[in-house]
Amino acid sequence: MAEKTMIIHIEGMSCDHCVSRVQKALDGLGGAKKVKVNLEDGRTEIIYDDTLLDMADIEETIDYLGYKLKEKV
Repeated sequence: MAEKTMIIHIEGMSCDHCVSRVQKALDGLGGAKKVKVNLEDGRTEIIYDDTLLDMADIEETIDYLGYKLKEKV
């Protein structure tokens, strides 16, 4: 297991419900260990097992929810 931390910015969240949807969806991905979503600036920190989860899975989940991945830090 190779635990990594990724910080991304998500555009389009406008309320606490949006944050909850994103948090729940990313938490539900296999390999996600901890997810913190900030509504104010869209900053999202994901601690994950990179043998089970990759950026394509994260991007696909965000797109499915109707939000946009602004950038990866």
